[in-house]
Amino acid sequence: MSRVQVTVLVEDGFVATELALVQDALRIATRLGQGICFDLRVCSTGSVDLVEAMGGMLVRTAPLPLDEATLPDHLIVLGGAGIGARFTQLVPRLRWCERMGQDILLMSDAASELQRLNPEAGQITTHWEDHQVWSTALCEMGGSLPLFSRTGRITTAAGMASAADVVLSHIVAPRSIWLAQAVANVLLMDRIRDGAAQQPRSENDVNALRLVKLETAIAAMEEHLEDPLPITELARIAGVSN
Repeated sequence: MSRVQVTVLVEDGFVATELALVQDALRIATRLGQGICFDLRVCSTGSVDLVEAMGGMLVRTAPLPLDEATLPDHLIVLGGAGIGARFTQLVPRLRWCERMGQDILLMSDAASELQRLNPEAGQITTHWEDHQVWSTALCEMGGSLPLFSRTGRITTAAGMASAADVVLSHIVAPRSIWLAQAVANVLLMDRIRDGAAQQPRSENDVNALRLVKLETAIAAMEEHLEDPLPITELARIAGVSN
């Protein structure tokens, strides 16, 4: 039996979607693996053993191991509200893991924190919402926005639903391409997207998101026909600029 050790790091406010997809992809891979077992451990840098996700889901965690003897094959750092407060202190640990030959995967907000600390770094992939903030701040537009990218032993990813794609591509497929595809079939994925698959650049590229905000503004206008709202107020209600 070949065993692959995977540690998932979560902090308060982590993205439950990412944890669920990582867990299920590796659980199904173990069930179908026929000789490959993916041992998953959920850890936190804090002292509490219950960590709460955005939305209220609780997950039981163990302390993040700090010695070479317990170093897993893969370390996955999930995104979420709490990773920002911890990330600066976590960087030395990540660099040490990288030197020790461990593969590191940073999801969504964790990748954004790496970008914040290394603004001159090469390709770092973040979720399109964070990318839009950086593009505005740096007065940059355009460029590719892939689902995930790899530099050395560190993979940065958009997170969310693409968590399944990157786990299958970088953790399962190197052991068995057949197994990765079999897991994708069980998850009802029509294909495993590679890192070159593009995210939408912004909400302006996603028609459904545009319509939601447009309908919000229209509803507010209809409720105030006798006393029309100014553009600034409609923009605030819809969550867009003037």
